[in-house]
Amino acid sequence: SGVARGYYDEGSVKDLHNYLQKEVEAIGAHIDGFYFCPHHPEKGVGIYKLECDCRKPKSGMFLQAKEKLDIEFSKSIMVGDKISDIKAGEKLGMRSVLVRTGHGAEEEKKLDRDCEVYETLFNFAKKLEGESKIQNNH
Repeated sequence: SGVARGYYDEGSVKDLHNYLQKEVEAIGAHIDGFYFCPHHPEKGVGIYKLECDCRKPKSGMFLQAKEKLDIEFSKSIMVGDKISDIKAGEKLGMRSVLVRTGHGAEEEKKLDRDCEVYETLFNFAKKLEGESKIQNNH
């Protein structure tokens, strides 16, 4: 919602995405796509103040990614720091994980459902790494 509120423009978001892509490529990885919602229904400024399909927990961004990248939601994981992230993932049948960084610690107090919770994205990645090793041994 930073774009919607006028904190920064869409070009700055794209610059950040380009920077992240270069950083992960430097360690031999790749990000297939970046998706973000520049809108906010109440706090948006100008053209960004609108109700849209891409703002979580709605599915617009996920459906764009599915179409472009041929994603299977049942094999995907939604990791986020807000309950709206969890709801978005659950709605599409994804494994949904809350991390306590960012807004996560406060959001966890408001959880009204069971979901996996980890201190950080790194902690969750280590858990996934362990799961992968178990699957590869079978």
